[in-house]
Amino acid sequence: RWQLVRAEGVDVAQVPAAWFRITSEGRLEGNGGCNSMFGQPTVGAGSVSFGGIGSTRMACPNLAQEQAFLQALGAADAWRLDGAQLVLTGGGA
Repeated sequence: RWQLVRAEGVDVAQVPAAWFRITSEGRLEGNGGCNSMFGQPTVGAGSVSFGGIGSTRMACPNLAQEQAFLQALGAADAWRLDGAQLVLTGGGA
């Protein structure tokens, strides 16, 4: 389970509960701060993509920040570990 700490274009203080994980079945699941999210990750040696990202549609405060988080995930194309932190990069992620 990876907790959002920083993302370009996302005010993390507005979505403090944002997180995601890749399940043992290979699916993306998480929470954008209010809504549950899901998708299909493809992970390689240093590369990543998240396809079909979607979420529930509850009306929440700070929905724009939640959507920015989902867009940043969708734009990611590379990953690396920096100590205990997962760093996703590419396309504004």
